[in-house]
Amino acid sequence: MPFSLLLAAVIVAIELTRRRFGQIDFLIPVSALMFLCFVVAPVMLPVYQANDLGAWNWIFERGIEGWRNCVSILLAGVLYSLAVWVYLNTPASLLIRKTPRLGSTSATRLVTIAALLLVIGLVAIGLFAEQRGGLVIAVTEAAIFKTSEESLGSLAFAIKLSPVATVSSFIFIHLSGAQRTRFGRILFFALFTVALVVSLLGLFLLGGRVSLIFYLLTFVLGELAYRQARIRLIPSLLTFSFFILPVILFGKSSLRLFSDDFSWSEIIDDFVDSPTTIVRLFVLEFSFPWINVANYIALTPEQISFRWFQDVPLGVIYLLPKLLLGIQLPPPINVIYDEVINAPVPTDIVSFGYRDWE
Repeated sequence: MPFSLLLAAVIVAIELTRRRFGQIDFLIPVSALMFLCFVVAPVMLPVYQANDLGAWNWIFERGIEGWRNCVSILLAGVLYSLAVWVYLNTPASLLIRKTPRLGSTSATRLVTIAALLLVIGLVAIGLFAEQRGGLVIAVTEAAIFKTSEESLGSLAFAIKLSPVATVSSFIFIHLSGAQRTRFGRILFFALFTVALVVSLLGLFLLGGRVSLIFYLLTFVLGELAYRQARIRLIPSLLTFSFFILPVILFGKSSLRLFSDDFSWSEIIDDFVDSPTTIVRLFVLEFSFPWINVANYIALTPEQISFRWFQDVPLGVIYLLPKLLLGIQLPPPINVIYDEVINAPVPTDIVSFGYRDWE
């Protein structure tokens, strides 16, 4: 806990005193995530140590108060400080110059690009749905694709291309706001609506909870960054409460939203009977980076060997269909980690980076 409180003080001090590059810049979400994962989680998690958390009990199997957990927070603080130093010492002119601007591309070219990406997304979803036996089955069994190691069809890999439709939605909403005629605004907003539905469907079928959250947040960040809108408290809270928080809290259950296993009444009853469940689930979801890094420190190199960045190309290769490669790939770090701790735990980007840094 002392290291968490020290990191909290560092984060707060930096955010109160640093220069800013607008309402939302790179460091704001970084600081927020660091605060949640390495301050809130370590401080709150011991409260639930005596509770039966079911599938979450693996968190406490190796203890959460040892030196490895303190080192995990210390490493996070050092890396955060380095990121802050690099960012704040980068000339503002360079940051602005590296910011992509849609205005430099003609509207015709943007429409062509957006339409092409939307078609790719639609075809990808169509192929995947055909392999699964129909769109209804694909949606109701989205959780199976997320966790299954079995082949779901020779063309099921096509669903991995569906996220390209998200780019088309960004382009269409930009074009809608840039139109001077009412017809133009309506036309591009209709195209945006189609792209939005396709994007959400593709991300849902992929089981990408984090991707889904960041996709929705991108619209908010775009409104703030490109249109210079002001942050409004009530709409921000409503957006977070109804679209982002449920995805975080329900976890993998959110992938069963349209299946018979998902029961709104049971979920509502659980939250009504114990409102603190929301806080507990929130803390558990953001505890992964802290716990994973601590576990890696304990498991390396006796149970998990040094990776030497091999998971970076492996991650790219695993995106390709197995039929195209025709070879047996070595298991990535998340598979090895799951087997060692005997729990299906995501290797988040923080612990993934630490793992391959060794």
